[in-house]
Amino acid sequence: MNDLRFGLRQFIRKPGVTAVAVATLALGIGATTAIFSVVDHLMLRPLPFDHAERLVTVWQNNHSDGLPRDDVSPANFLDWRERNAAFDGMAAAEPYSMDLTGLGTPEVLFGVLATEGFFDVLGVRPALGRLFRPEDWGEGAGQVAVLSHRLWQRRFGGDSSLVGRALMIDGEPRVVVGILPAGFELAMLTTVDERGLWVPRLSQGWEQTSRSSAWWNVVARLKPGVSYAQAQADMDRVARALAVEFPATNSEVGATVVPIREHLVGSARSALFVLLGATVLVLLIGCANVAHLLLARATEREGEFAVRAALGARRTRLVRQLLSESLTLAAAGAGLGFVVAFWSVDLIKALAPGNIARLDSVHVDLRILAFAMITGVGTALVFGLAPALQGSRPDLHHTLKEARGSQSGRRLRAGLVVGETAIALTLLIGAGLLLRSFVTLLAVDPGFQTDRLLALQIFAWEDEQTNTQRVQFFDLTLERMRALPGVTAVGAVSAAPFLEANLDIRRAFSVDGQPSRVGEERQTYLSIATTDYFRAMGIPLLAGRDFTDADRLETPSVAVINESLRRRHWPDREPVGDRIRIGTGEQVVEIVGVVGDVRHTGLESDPRPELFLPHGQTGYGSMTYFVRTRGRPDATLDAAKRIVWDLDPRQTFYRTAPVRMLVAKTLAPRRFNLVLLITFAGIALLMAAVGIYGVISFAISRRTHEVGIRMALGADRAGLVALLVREGVRPAAAGVGLGLVGALVVSRVLSSQLYGVPARDVATFAAAGITLLAVAAVASYLPARRAAGVDPTEALRHE
Repeated sequence: MNDLRFGLRQFIRKPGVTAVAVATLALGIGATTAIFSVVDHLMLRPLPFDHAERLVTVWQNNHSDGLPRDDVSPANFLDWRERNAAFDGMAAAEPYSMDLTGLGTPEVLFGVLATEGFFDVLGVRPALGRLFRPEDWGEGAGQVAVLSHRLWQRRFGGDSSLVGRALMIDGEPRVVVGILPAGFELAMLTTVDERGLWVPRLSQGWEQTSRSSAWWNVVARLKPGVSYAQAQADMDRVARALAVEFPATNSEVGATVVPIREHLVGSARSALFVLLGATVLVLLIGCANVAHLLLARATEREGEFAVRAALGARRTRLVRQLLSESLTLAAAGAGLGFVVAFWSVDLIKALAPGNIARLDSVHVDLRILAFAMITGVGTALVFGLAPALQGSRPDLHHTLKEARGSQSGRRLRAGLVVGETAIALTLLIGAGLLLRSFVTLLAVDPGFQTDRLLALQIFAWEDEQTNTQRVQFFDLTLERMRALPGVTAVGAVSAAPFLEANLDIRRAFSVDGQPSRVGEERQTYLSIATTDYFRAMGIPLLAGRDFTDADRLETPSVAVINESLRRRHWPDREPVGDRIRIGTGEQVVEIVGVVGDVRHTGLESDPRPELFLPHGQTGYGSMTYFVRTRGRPDATLDAAKRIVWDLDPRQTFYRTAPVRMLVAKTLAPRRFNLVLLITFAGIALLMAAVGIYGVISFAISRRTHEVGIRMALGADRAGLVALLVREGVRPAAAGVGLGLVGALVVSRVLSSQLYGVPARDVATFAAAGITLLAVAAVASYLPARRAAGVDPTEALRHE
């Protein structure tokens, strides 16, 4: 206690230095603690499922499209469930949207159709009421529903009496039988931020043969004693058998088994570890800066320690005194750092993309407080041990004769500069690579013009029940939207780029006169488009013609293909005029045009082969309007909605948004990683500059007498400044060299997050190194210039 009180008095005597040290530690400890709280919650804490270690997700591996984790087709799921030998149970979830009416404003509820045993496979218990029972899937079963905890709180205020009551869902009453627990998040059907309504999916006959399109997500529970590797081998066996039995659809389809925790964390896993590593590096720079301060204080107190040693104080006694002072600083830094962490977690949740499951429930608790305090003690040892060992070993002869400093102390300070410069460079290069990658991605052409474009997605199947009715409905709404003030073009399509419900439909096709053998059928994505869709989107017409109002149900069937499909199957000739058979060959269409490619799921995604059919010849009901305007697109939103409601007052909108916002949402994960890493790199650069400035300032202050002698003997002031700057930049240059080695390791870790930029990008490495050397030069120049401006007479008198 005496040591702590004495150390506290020492710090109070120099409040400026103390404040800088505490703030530096608080920043490093707070950032590290905040990121650790996210890592701890997502990757270390138990999941809210029974025996979660046996829970997996299973995905289709579409080798031809390079999709190792794609959705699952209904027929493949049914065969997987029947033929596997590795799982105790397997169930599927189908994304679905349902309209809630009768409670004020109609609302689209993003929901899930769950196959039998879904919640049993997961091993989840309800927060209120019950979950599904086997009889809920029986013939003539009652209409029941289970709500997510979030929807229950948001839409119904957490009213416990809701259980047992009926809600009007899609025009029919469904009895709410249970509420899911608050921590239940699967992040499987991730096309929307919230899926709040779960209903049983009753078996239908067409599921047995539907393999060409995939939109189900599958969960399974391993049998006791079965490993992930054994389960994967078993599913590989099943997939190979299906490839032999159904070569037209399954020749390139495998199965991928993913542990549930790995699935929940997803692509955020590597990013979180990178960010955690970045905060640790920032903390190490902070430790180096505080070590600079303590070394400087230890040098100033050499006389005190020499007197203590001369009076019989052992070295352990002096080390204890100095470490107690370090612990005092660390405790203050950890306490303030905990507050920083508390604020930072809220900031991280606000900045984070919406596809990280369970992130909303991350919070700072006693467990995280303990981590912060342990980190504080660790940092005290890191930054306090070297100064303590250095200060507790005074040279009595030289110190008592007022000699200034020691060679070992100067080497230690130089080593700290080398270390923090290397760390700062590593972070700078990592941030620079992500920044260049992000800028490169922003420059990618999505295949259409995103400015002043509005998307409105609807599912018009309930009231418009025939093809003719749906054709008339969309023709009339499109005509009225085109007449709105400021609207320049309007079209609609079934598979909307960058929209959550992209409605991916795949079909086999063959070209008349070029028969395909079994297993070699050509595959393409199938979309339905209206007249003017390509013009509204700004998709270029490369050959032939666009759809027209003359393409109707009673006229010969036509199609437009995109450039990717043309390049893949007609590489040497023009396909316009060719006739192709879709699916089993019953539908024959003539290719009348070729249009440019569109990137559907993100700017980094490759264009896919796509075939378009005119809406006037199909009468499809799941469509997305694209409205191009002269001004702000959101100003047209209400008017476009009213046009639809005038024709169908019960019609709900699945999604409405400016297309630029949809594109920005796909960039959110990259933006999140970039913002945090740039922030940490900026802090590291600032800390490194402060550290170098502090070391040079202290070193020059110890050489004031020498500077006076040099100037008295006629040294040139500019030359003297250059000499001092060179001595300051030298350890920073060594740190840059060491940092380049560390950056090579970091760049390999970041390689999976880069787009269009090599992991060892020379320009980024060079720019970061030059920037850090320039910062070191400025940080050295300021104290050197100040020292060279001192009157030689005053410098010679300096003690």
